[in-house]
Amino acid sequence: MKKGRRSTIALGIHFGAHSVRLVALERTRKGIQLKHCCERSFPNDLRFAGTFDPLVKNASIQILQSMLSEIRMRSENGTVGLDSRNVILRRIPVDSWLEDDELQNQVLWEAEQLLVDPLEHYVLDFHIQDVSETMREVLLAIARRKTIEEYTEIVRKSGIYPVCVDVDLFALGNAYEYLSGNRSNGAVALMDVEPDTVRCVIVRNGFFYSGRLYEKSSKACDPEELLDTVIPRGGETLPLTRIVLSGSETFSEERLSDLSARCHCPIEIANPSRKMKIGSAFSRQHLQKQTSSCVISLGLALRGITEP
Repeated sequence: MKKGRRSTIALGIHFGAHSVRLVALERTRKGIQLKHCCERSFPNDLRFAGTFDPLVKNASIQILQSMLSEIRMRSENGTVGLDSRNVILRRIPVDSWLEDDELQNQVLWEAEQLLVDPLEHYVLDFHIQDVSETMREVLLAIARRKTIEEYTEIVRKSGIYPVCVDVDLFALGNAYEYLSGNRSNGAVALMDVEPDTVRCVIVRNGFFYSGRLYEKSSKACDPEELLDTVIPRGGETLPLTRIVLSGSETFSEERLSDLSARCHCPIEIANPSRKMKIGSAFSRQHLQKQTSSCVISLGLALRGITEP
């Protein structure tokens, strides 16, 4: 969903399980500058699980208003992260010779087979990926229109102008694509780790291959157990060449070394500030932790500032 005006500043807003994350980027003549990176926890042990009850909704608006006041911004363009629990994702093979109208008709037909309500109750988005000279794949995303409207209403009430809604898993892949410029052969696992939630995206040959959110009921669950759950085992068909970690969880060098040995591939912590000009609002001491926890927000802001 895209609309509205072009600006030199773009915000990315991601609602995590226990906090709201916001990243502000500015387009300058020397490239993209990271202006602000904020994270605020929900009060009173509130937890966001993909949909907004009245308490989480009001808390989200108040948190975003507080963030905007703190960084002295208002009425900026924002890209909102849609929780993947609200989205149907499918990869659909299509013939390479299909023209635009034929391709769209096939995608719509495929979408209708997945839905219980009429198509007008949903918002569809799809991206075409060339697999070979004779075969393409369509990456299809479907979400209820009412859900998207709820997300944009919260952002609008906080004082941000919502210009785009993107799936959190796509945003994670978008951040990685910008930061690494990866177009090499092989599969990379991107994992955003919270205390009780892991979002995992597999990027193959530089393109989004698959994505899923994994959830545990206990807040105290061990992130390593989650990692063991989501990292593919016996990867004869899709061996991983690298794992990139982000999120609110921290990993010591010893834990990273142990995970790397068990997964049989290198593991690194995402460093979003590596390729960007850094604004004066940041403390260098806390920059790595701040930006690593807000990688999905970064991917959302990148979409808002790099697309026409």
